[in-house]
Amino acid sequence: MRKRIRLAICLSFILTVSACAKEYGSVRVGQGTTGVADVLASAMESETTASSGMEAVTTMPPFNPTAATTFPLSTTEGIDIDLTTMSSSMVYSQVYSMTIDPQSYIGKTVKMKGQFAYYHDETTGADYFACVVQDATACCAQGLEFSLKGEHTFPDDYPQEGEEVCVIGEFSTYEEAGYVYFTLRNAEFVS
Repeated sequence: MRKRIRLAICLSFILTVSACAKEYGSVRVGQGTTGVADVLASAMESETTASSGMEAVTTMPPFNPTAATTFPLSTTEGIDIDLTTMSSSMVYSQVYSMTIDPQSYIGKTVKMKGQFAYYHDETTGADYFACVVQDATACCAQGLEFSLKGEHTFPDDYPQEGEEVCVIGEFSTYEEAGYVYFTLRNAEFVS
């Protein structure tokens, strides 16, 4: 099954990005030439027919790299998005998605695990706290600011900077000095 899915994805990608004129279902392929797309389509058709006895599907929807990707959301324990159950690459991708499309996440309860980060703005005197995650290669970092529920004092009620934390809070945005920022409001540290 995985082999067929990979083959279908490869076929979809190759058929979509080919820059020729002949229509193949709803996907463009080379005019009258036998190329990689034809070989893959033929292999997929014979594998599907041979293994399942069913008629092969020969058209694939076009690949759309600009379409928004949504990941399945966990609904356990009142959590809408549980980032603690995802791989580091998926967590990084999900947090990135949250920052480029915040309207889709406002009001969702998010649980995330990462490194505690702290910033003090000397100009305004404000303190900012965040949970930062890295991708699988640890070359890129993405984080979400959080504000704890109730009254808390820094540094007494907070972990050491760089220490791993797990927080749950409600995804929200706010505007400050003409910029929009993302935060987990009413957050709590959990283990």
